[in-house]
Amino acid sequence: MQTFDLTRPQPLPPMLLPYLRLAYVTTHEQINQIEFKEGCAALDSQLEQTVACQLASHLNKKLGGYKHPLWRDLETLENPNSSPRQKVAARLTLIEKSIYQGCLDAVSSCAPCLDADGAPKPAVTVKFT
Repeated sequence: MQTFDLTRPQPLPPMLLPYLRLAYVTTHEQINQIEFKEGCAALDSQLEQTVACQLASHLNKKLGGYKHPLWRDLETLENPNSSPRQKVAARLTLIEKSIYQGCLDAVSSCAPCLDADGAPKPAVTVKFT
């Protein structure tokens, strides 16, 4: 099993997309073309679109799973009546949300798959754990 850490400075780990591409290949030729190095090229636009949409869908699901939206965290941090515990919780979720959003922005810039409303276009369902 391979894990990938999402961080603020590097929201999209270089090896993440090649590993996801591997999950969607359908021919032996495509398998042989996959390279596991930084900056490797996409195999074809349809495959890249599928991978990007699946990752975007997963990230949007993670962002949607928070109890409060981002603006609420900012509001809590700015509120002088918020307790220290509330401020720490808001700061942590704000950081998590910004990492997910940064990764979503990076996916959108390398292989756009969002519709006009910013929601992911439908893709093949794969469960990420």
